[in-house]
This record gives sequence, structure tokens and C-alpha cells, in this order.
Amino acid sequence: MKTFCKKCIIVLGFVFFFALFSAKSPVTTAFSKELAETSEPQTETQAEIKLNVKTKALVKDTKYTLKVYNLSGNQKASFKSSDPAVASVDEEGVVCGITNGTATITVTVKDGLKTVTSLACEVTVGPPAISVKWTKSEIVLAVGKRTTLKTIVLPYNTTESVKFYSSDTEIATVTCTGKITAKAEGDTYVFAMIENGKYDFCKVSVVDQDTYDQLFDSTVDVGPDIELEDGAEENAADGTELTPTVTPVPTTSPAAAVEVQTLDK
Repeated sequence: MKTFCKKCIIVLGFVFFFALFSAKSPVTTAFSKELAETSEPQTETQAEIKLNVKTKALVKDTKYTLKVYNLSGNQKASFKSSDPAVASVDEEGVVCGITNGTATITVTVKDGLKTVTSLACEVTVGPPAISVKWTKSEIVLAVGKRTTLKTIVLPYNTTESVKFYSSDTEIATVTCTGKITAKAEGDTYVFAMIENGKYDFCKVSVVDQDTYDQLFDSTVDVGPDIELEDGAEENAADGTELTPTVTPVPTTSPAAAVEVQTLDK
């Protein structure tokens, strides 16, 4: 009887042992998974590979460098133009405008022989600007208000960007898109300039809100384009330009102002 009991204990022991360390055992599976996770190296997620620009307007005979961000390890970028006669590109990503038209620069990123991703930038090549003119010669703004003035640039298919300057940024500032912000009372000029040296100027008179209200007829039925809130333009509802009853006299001559801006350029 004792011998039989010993055999039963031995058999049960073997059964428990194989059940515990069987490949299908949950305990063994969890233990093996933990070992595998700790033994495998943790890899960091690579940041998105992207270009500095997706579209670019380029003046004929000028250059621009495309840059690829977030390359890692052995990854390398190659560049190809869909139309080298319009816009060429070298192995460093330097794009050159050859003639008027549109071309797509394709950027292929590889890690060894494996292609990681493909990016594209549409390049439009056009002629340089020959003239620029503001759509207004003078405006009046209340302190703290702002408006965006438009320019007429010729030829119409030019891809050149107009540069904007203010002769006195303490009175009014102007952004690269032509948005003017009134800072303090006074008179100043904002300039629109192109590469050939030609420019146009607009007088900006900044007054307090009460003076602004007195300068304009408060009974005019103004639309959303009037400069009563930030970001609006100073036009009447029918599209005509509002004219103040009194126009402040400028304290700085346009010639002197543009001379300062040209030196800063």
C-alpha cells in the first residue's frame, strides 16, 4: 500500500511539473513574454520626415534650397525635377528657376536600398516684378486698430514677393503680408518695395478713437470692410473710399523715409 502511494505521489509530481512548465501554460507564457520584452531593445519612434516647404514661388534665374527634416541613421535624400527645363535641382536640394512654368521636385528618402518615404514640392517659376503700387495713398487708423492694404504688382504673373517697411514702427508697423497696425498717435509712411528698387508709399495717420470718430461721418452705413474692428479694411460698404474731413499733415517726408529703409535693407 505504501509503495502504491509513493508511486501515485511521484506520478502526480511529474504531472504538475509538466503542467507548470508546458509551452501552453499561462504561467510559462507570461514568464517567457516578460523575458522576451526585457531582452528586446527599445526603439524610439522616428519623427515625421518632411520638407521645409510644399510649394515655392521662384523668380526666374534665382535659387532656393529645399531642406529635408528629421532624417536619421543612414537615411539619405535624393532630388529629382519633373521638368528640369523649368526648374532644375541638384543633389543638395538647390532648386534653380530656369523659365516660366511649373515643375514638381520629388524627394526620395532611402535607408540603404529600402525606400522610406517620398515627398514632393511644387515649384512655380515666374518673371521678376517691374512695378508695385498701393491701392491707397493714405489711410487713417485709430490707435490699436489694424488693416491689410493690397498692392498691385506688375506683371501679373510675377512670382516675386513684395517687401514692406514702415518709416516709424513706433507709430505703425507693417507685416510681410501688408497688415498695418496702429501703435501710437502720429503720422508715418509704409512702403512697398521690389527688387529692382521701385517702391510706392502710403501715408498712415494714427489718431485716438474719439478723433477717428469725428473725422468720419458716423451716419455712413458701413459694411464689414470698415476699420471698426481688428483686421478690417477702411472702405465704405459700396466699395468707395471713406475720406476724413480733416487730413493730418505728415511730419516725415517720403523721400527721407524710403532712404532710411533702403539703408536698412
